[in-house]
Amino acid sequence: MVPVELTRRYPFFAGFSHDQLVTLAKAGNELSVEAGHHFFYEQDQLSSFYLVLKGTVAITINIPDR
Repeated sequence: MVPVELTRRYPFFAGFSHDQLVTLAKAGNELSVEAGHHFFYEQDQLSSFYLVLKGTVAITINIPDR
């Protein structure tokens, strides 16, 4: 579980009710990853939502024949 207060800091969650934030917080986990970590690849079926709190993320797209 992540602290509910953590979600309140971000405008993305501004329209969420307190109960919705609690549900989100209970479902969440804090994760630290090393540089170069891949969260997912194209064609993956996703079951997670990631909120990057610190650092940067690159989104890459594989374009065939380039």
